[in-house]
Amino acid sequence: DGKLVSKKINIDYLPTKTHFELNDFEADISKKNMNIIVHNSRFNEDKFSMNLNFMDWKKLIQADSKKIICNYDLKLDKFHLDDFLEIFDSKDSSKTDYQIDLEGAIAANELYYDNLEFFNVTSKRLKINKSLEIKNLLMESYDGKILLNIYNGDISSENQNWLIDGELLSLNIKQLMKSFNDFDQ
Repeated sequence: DGKLVSKKINIDYLPTKTHFELNDFEADISKKNMNIIVHNSRFNEDKFSMNLNFMDWKKLIQADSKKIICNYDLKLDKFHLDDFLEIFDSKDSSKTDYQIDLEGAIAANELYYDNLEFFNVTSKRLKINKSLEIKNLLMESYDGKILLNIYNGDISSENQNWLIDGELLSLNIKQLMKSFNDFDQ
């Protein structure tokens, strides 16, 4: 059992030009779980705070398991989803044998993906392996609300296949379509 504390940790991953700045880093380590907390941190230019709880982390370190199980609570001011997905879309990460299972809550004041903008975003579950699964994604945009469940069976594939199920409430479709640049409107 132990504790690791740091005021600031900077991590740069050059293949994807990704920068993490972890502020007020605190890791509580026990024989079974490792809990990591950071406040007022950055992923590239996006500000966030998070609490991660890695289950059975020693099995991963001792190579007894290829499964990473982590519960999380993630709060973001602004979040550029396309930058985040770039990490998992890179050639280096697509060859991993690890299964990453993240489960928890996400809250973002603003979320951006390409030309799309969303506000007051929450989701209860995010699971990443070679696939991506997002459950109960609720957000506001284009004068309405959106509730989605999203699944992609292979996020590293050249031919992307996305399964999306959900509800759209009171959206301004004309405004939404202006966000897309590939419909020749």
